[in-house]
Amino acid sequence: MFDMLINIGYFDGLGEIVREMPVLIENSKRPEGLKGGLFWLIDYYFQNIRVAVELDSEYHDDYKDSLRDKYLQEVHGITVFRMRNLQLESVQRGRFLELKKLLQGCTPTPEPIPLRMTNDLYEYLGRKSK
Repeated sequence: MFDMLINIGYFDGLGEIVREMPVLIENSKRPEGLKGGLFWLIDYYFQNIRVAVELDSEYHDDYKDSLRDKYLQEVHGITVFRMRNLQLESVQRGRFLELKKLLQGCTPTPEPIPLRMTNDLYEYLGRKSK
């Protein structure tokens, strides 16, 4: 459903939207309780306004998601908007209105805002080049 909204131009004017955007995890800032993995995939990332939309299934762990959301906000300045049970009409009406309000409050930059490489990666690349 979200892809359909993108394809019909529902989010036009908000800049580029990247599907399944990888975000490197900086191990030195990794939240305690989140183990493993080198990166997370953001379901939909609005690059020009730094908003991530996550379409969650019932298998998501609310606690781990909250740690991940906090990390994305604090390290990358990304606001995460989560939607669960998207197949329900009540969710479609309520959460999409909330998303619309969030997006309307954002001012897109003329160019996409790149994510910073992590300090851990810079250190690794620096060691590797010596």
